[in-house]
Amino acid sequence: MIRILTDSACDILPAEAQQLGVTVIPLNVTLEDGTVLRDGIDMTPSEYYTHLAACRKLPTTSQPSPEQFERLYLDAAAAGDEVLGIFLSDALSGTGQCARLAADLANVDNVVFVNTENVCLGQSLLVRLAVQLRDAGKTITQIAADLEKAKQHLHLVAAVDDLKYLRKGGRLSAAAAVAGGMLGIKPILAVIEGKVALAGKARGLPGVYVALF
Repeated sequence: MIRILTDSACDILPAEAQQLGVTVIPLNVTLEDGTVLRDGIDMTPSEYYTHLAACRKLPTTSQPSPEQFERLYLDAAAAGDEVLGIFLSDALSGTGQCARLAADLANVDNVVFVNTENVCLGQSLLVRLAVQLRDAGKTITQIAADLEKAKQHLHLVAAVDDLKYLRKGGRLSAAAAVAGGMLGIKPILAVIEGKVALAGKARGLPGVYVALF
């Protein structure tokens, strides 16, 4: 059997993960008071965004521990299963590197990795494709090869509606955020070569729709 393993940056919540037959390792989210949450588990997305709106300091994220991956690999090996690890872009997080390190520590050869070079919806689409291919009876090597091809045709583009989080994160000055807000400027972001980059700017929602298109 092929076990599909991913991380919570794919935004697949526990109930759907169970339905898809996918294991999701949660990233860690540290709040401004020091509380550490398991992404997608300890708070629903709605609860998290409500909390985020009131934060003075943005939460930070950190990758899972190698031990979490190691336990999963050893369990799969004991059951005679293979593991396909599909993780967010290596350029955005050390999660994939951590997962590969864990395979070395566990000394297993039943794990194949795919660096999605993407995140969020882009990563999720590749995970869902892997589920379809697994259920169609493809081998783990065939699935990994198909994902490598598919990711070359996957482009994630998004508009940022509220500039305050870019300001809080230090990516935009307070003055620029105020000026941009007054003018209705919306940054257009894209994942390019595995990194989040500014792809353009638009004014107002009509401009956003044109820019995204």
